[in-house]
Amino acid sequence: GVVLVAEFAQRNPATVVSILRVCPLVGPAVANLESRLLSSLLVPVIAGYNPPIQLIHQQDAVRAFKMFCDHDYPGVFNITGKGFVPLLSAIRLMGNVPVPVPEPVYAIVAGSLYTFYLASLPQQLGPFLKYPFLASGEKAEAVTGYRATYTVTEVIEEFYRGMARRLFERQG
Repeated sequence: GVVLVAEFAQRNPATVVSILRVCPLVGPAVANLESRLLSSLLVPVIAGYNPPIQLIHQQDAVRAFKMFCDHDYPGVFNITGKGFVPLLSAIRLMGNVPVPVPEPVYAIVAGSLYTFYLASLPQQLGPFLKYPFLASGEKAEAVTGYRATYTVTEVIEEFYRGMARRLFERQG
């Protein structure tokens, strides 16, 4: 994808091309792997690992996209949230329980449970549960002035409140 965009930019020098690499997006209206991870009551994690995770609130991401639509900022930019937390802390902030699984077992168990619709987390999430994926948003801030307004803890807390609201609305 990025190669095709770079080729397009090269063939069309009069067109401003911006590539935004957004860290995992979480918010009340977002449904993705990260939100499924945070909303699972029992969260399988790889035993012995607790990587830091970054999250960005949907409103911060929309604000960043609007900045890039309203102004010409050519190049590749990381769009990040404010700060990071260890994975296990994020899971506990949601009131959920991390379930440590040995790495060789995780690949088998997670894949099987997902295949048979017994878990909402696919096996491909394994690297996210093991390795740090942190990006620097310094270039976006220096060039555009963009800074996230929500800390990672605030993102998780608002996501939790949104889940609770949806649960009560269904029951009411």
